[in-house]
Amino acid sequence: MNSINIFKSDLRNKIRVNVPFIEGAWVEFYDDTTVDAVQKAQTAQASKDIADNLAVIINQIASWNFADDKGELPITVKSVSRFPMKLIKWLTDEQTKILQSMNKQDEDQKKN
Repeated sequence: MNSINIFKSDLRNKIRVNVPFIEGAWVEFYDDTTVDAVQKAQTAQASKDIADNLAVIINQIASWNFADDKGELPITVKSVSRFPMKLIKWLTDEQTKILQSMNKQDEDQKKN
């Protein structure tokens, strides 16, 4: 019997979305989530630690083209903690849209 390593490559697709208020900026979001990410989100909801909530945001981000004076910004809590709230809100809104779309697709498949 041959074993298949499902963790060797990410099975999620990426969706690139342009940031409407930053010319040339984009973010690639994953179109799916993991049980680990759901668990972290539930923990973050109960937590008052902002880092927990920022970790939930970055968990669904595959890549971006954000940089500062030193170069490309890594997708980390430290990077996101420097963002203006307008950008944080946009990131969370886009993630919500993508995950809601994923849930709708699941519901539509169940109906067929």
